[in-house]
Amino acid sequence: MGLQTLVVQAPLDERVVVDFLAEEARWLAAPRQFTEPQLPTALLDDLPANRLILFRAEDLATLEGAVIPLRGESGQYLVDRVRVEGLFIEWNRTDWQDSKMPQAGRFYYDGSDASSQSSQAVERTMRKLQRWIRATYPLRSTQRLPTYVGPHCAESLRRGEIEIRHPNGTPMELVRNESAKS
Repeated sequence: MGLQTLVVQAPLDERVVVDFLAEEARWLAAPRQFTEPQLPTALLDDLPANRLILFRAEDLATLEGAVIPLRGESGQYLVDRVRVEGLFIEWNRTDWQDSKMPQAGRFYYDGSDASSQSSQAVERTMRKLQRWIRATYPLRSTQRLPTYVGPHCAESLRRGEIEIRHPNGTPMELVRNESAKS
């Protein structure tokens, strides 16, 4: 069962997510792909890359034991998601390469067959994160799987400082998120 939430976040919106997660447990972050066979971890205060895995500190040894070379990519490694199913949340952060047109990021959790207490805790946190985003992000797209726009990003949009578009360049239709608390 995969859970996914698409988001457009300003750096301040990301900071609020980090604070939200810190209330749940002690979380660590690592790049989704890395160049050494050791898992390069960081505290959430120091996000090390744009494509991350987030995991509970008590699962560090398990994730370190699941580092594998990336097939077909010399000198690239990642954590084998099959061996640690359900122990991390992927966070592809909002892409700000074009400072006027950020590209949506996402939170993704895949715990299809995960049954350990730790994987259940990660799933609970992901579900809580999804509910929190739906309750606090003031704008959302009109797609079936909506993209939620963080409050700081929404303010930049309101001031005309940014545009939010789909990856193909078409404008993203945004509406007020009726689930958000005013």
